Amino acid sequence: VAAQPEEAVELYLAADRPRQALALLNQQLSLLLPSAAQEAASGLDVSGAAISLKRVLVRARDARARIPATADSGSRREVEALQQLQAVWELLLAAAQQRHDLALQKLHELSFVPLEKARVEQCVRVAQSGLHPAVQERLQDVLAVAAHTISALKDGASREKCYTLRTELDALCQFANSVSFRVPRVVYQKLCEAASCFS
Repeated sequence: VAAQPEEAVELYLAADRPRQALALLNQQLSLLLPSAAQEAASGLDVSGAAISLKRVLVRARDARARIPATADSGSRREVEALQQLQAVWELLLAAAQQRHDLALQKLHELSFVPLEKARVEQCVRVAQSGLHPAVQERLQDVLAVAAHTISALKDGASREKCYTLRTELDALCQFANSVSFRVPRVVYQKLCEAASCFS
């Protein structure tokens, strides 16, 4: 299955096993997201990872459409992962295009990323036990983009906006420290450096 994921997806769909197809597509999508965002932002979205991502998204949406609303919990988990990965794609793309306001908006839409201290503990629990592996793989990218985005928004921001950005970074630092097994030290350091710029 790992050697020929596209063929495996087709076989699963032909066998009316959309959950298994979607699971493979979610893995592929997760792997493609970072490079596809860079390619798309550079205007190179006519080949490579960006084109592969478009193809995988079409197949994933097709597999998703074959999963009934009354599906089992495993199928619902794959559908949720697809939705989260699509949101991560929008975040990474906005960040790669230097659209920092949009990137911050997309960060706020990610339910597993705490931008308020009151949500840190809940998001840590989700990251430790409830986050789909394909989404977990992109957590470090999400946090790195968060550090960069919030730092970029600091310039020219009002005092009130700076305070809000700082509290968001503080929540992210606390979260990253609590899930350090999922977040590389370099990403945690980026968050802390970004937070220190607000001091």
